[in-house]
Amino acid sequence: MIFKQSILILLLCLFFIKVDVSAQTNKQGDVSGTWDIGGSPYILIDDCTVQTGTELTIEPGVEIIIGDSISLNIYGKILANGTSSQHIVFKGVNESLKFNRVYVLNGSQTPPVSEFRYCEFMNAETGLYLHAFGRIANDYTTLETIVSNCIFDISVSTAIHVRAQAKDYSQYMSPRRGHAKVNPIIDGCRFNGNDVGIEMHIQGAGRSWYSNANTEAIIQNNAFFNLPGTAINMLPGTGPSHGGTPSFVNNTIINCHQGIKIQDGDFDAIVINNIFYGTSTAIERTGSYSSTAFYNCFYNNGINFVGYPSTYGNVVMSNRNGYPCDMGFNIFQDPLFENLNHYSLSSGSPCLSAGKDSIENNGKWYYSPSSDIDGNSRSNPIGSHPDIGAYESDKLLKQSIKKNDTKIPSHFSLSGNYPNPFNPSTTISFQLPELSFVNISIYDINGRMLETIINEKVEPGYHTINWNGVHYSSGVYFYKITAAQFSATGKCLLIK
Repeated sequence: MIFKQSILILLLCLFFIKVDVSAQTNKQGDVSGTWDIGGSPYILIDDCTVQTGTELTIEPGVEIIIGDSISLNIYGKILANGTSSQHIVFKGVNESLKFNRVYVLNGSQTPPVSEFRYCEFMNAETGLYLHAFGRIANDYTTLETIVSNCIFDISVSTAIHVRAQAKDYSQYMSPRRGHAKVNPIIDGCRFNGNDVGIEMHIQGAGRSWYSNANTEAIIQNNAFFNLPGTAINMLPGTGPSHGGTPSFVNNTIINCHQGIKIQDGDFDAIVINNIFYGTSTAIERTGSYSSTAFYNCFYNNGINFVGYPSTYGNVVMSNRNGYPCDMGFNIFQDPLFENLNHYSLSSGSPCLSAGKDSIENNGKWYYSPSSDIDGNSRSNPIGSHPDIGAYESDKLLKQSIKKNDTKIPSHFSLSGNYPNPFNPSTTISFQLPELSFVNISIYDINGRMLETIINEKVEPGYHTINWNGVHYSSGVYFYKITAAQFSATGKCLLIK
């Protein structure tokens, strides 16, 4: 063991040249209390455990470096709450020396609720492993964990594994059953290039008394990019009694091998307000059909539905916005993302206001979240229908173009923007002497295009259009208009 720890410390010195060794804190065995920025980075040179009845708080900005195949085990409670500007980072030594997992396991009737907010996970076999283990006689172990606004890097093989494991003790004491229920809320997270995004395994147990395993997981507002495997994978349940009502709401799944795969007929899952874009198979269901898929957007997928009734994917009506849809109000239009870095929706997207705020399925109500992946209010404006996908458009600030005068100008012109400087929105004015296809795009100071705010035919006249820079940092930005043979550029200053 001493030899293993010495090798680990040597590797850390080699691979983390910027680490101030005098400031680092080595950890092993039982841990609790508070890890603050003054002791960062915290180096786990062997397995560390937060024991039952104890608590570990990790403050914003702290970095935790976990050695090869080592785990941070939480049997008590962990509060790893970073901020939008100061993330908490869990990472292995490098991509070859990955840590095993951050493992949250509870076996009590009323376990504490652990939290991971604004955390990053890098160089891991499994980023988070959330495990409810049934060890209470004739009652449920229920594990509830909040995972919010976290980032799972491409170097993490399985981003999150969720497991409910019932235990049957009937052979020792009759009757005695250990039920298990795992109910995480996974909200606003970004999964990039992982082999698997979220994996769920629900295990019943028993020969005579049947210990139950169940989940009511809420997976919402997450963005899955470029996964060679499955974004959300529900593994086949085991044992005689397992099931649940998980909900997958307002997620954006892009260029993944599979979107959502439900490998069991015992899960009454609901799939609502999601975007499936560029997958081989968007959504698949095996076993007897009992899940529903409503108000989703499917585009550029190899196959949209597997294991669903023929009414899914069969366009027979129109939704409230006038787009062709199937009986579940699923649409099959290009979502028209603003850009390929943010994947928010452009002003012309068919996903705007095409979602559903609440829906009942077999006596259980499901709701769209009150905010989106960036923390913006959903829906916007209040009282409207929510957008499909993880990002809610700023309908109040980023409006369609407005014609301000009935007169027809004699020439093309870009009149500038007001106010300037601005925070966070400004109004761009321009004029057209004839019907023209107009494109106005925003660029940063390096000439990189950030987004397109209008790209459509516009009637002649004097017009204005708003640009909202809420997602961008303070600085100089440029906007460029092209219309017919006309082209012009303006400069604006965002100050926050």
